[in-house]
Amino acid sequence: MKLIIITYDESQTYNDCYNRYKEMGYDPEFFMGLNAIKENINKNHICYINFKNCLKKYMNYDEDILISEDDAYLLRKIDVENKDEINWLGWWGRRANATLGTTCLLIGKKKIHELLHKMDNHKPVHLDYYFNKYIDTIIVPISYTKEIQHHSIIYDGVRSHKNSIKLN
Repeated sequence: MKLIIITYDESQTYNDCYNRYKEMGYDPEFFMGLNAIKENINKNHICYINFKNCLKKYMNYDEDILISEDDAYLLRKIDVENKDEINWLGWWGRRANATLGTTCLLIGKKKIHELLHKMDNHKPVHLDYYFNKYIDTIIVPISYTKEIQHHSIIYDGVRSHKNSIKLN
């Protein structure tokens, strides 16, 4: 499994995220995504665009890909039974009809090209919305991550909720 942390050059949390994955025995790589403000991209589309660009970069690897947002704080080792599917492992909220926060997704190597094809043929939208509405995922009942508290560009403030963790 290849672990990739999607980040951008002004991220406040990527070091904490990276260090936590290392503590848990993983060897993550960084994918430098675009910055919504610098690139003048709709802030609700930036995660979709960065996720899709990351998939493009790693689409020919012969292994499953775990894609993490740079504000994810891993709580326990990842143990997934159905690695051939798309597993939504990290999130910060659940509603009756939606999962909130695409903080950590495991994409089985057999699903990477299919997912990329679907994303290429869809206009950018909020990433959570896209996965909830258009992609069949296996959502784990208990999230593997918490969200590291930080100032969110999308939310335009510090997001504080029951599944966030304040470091420092």
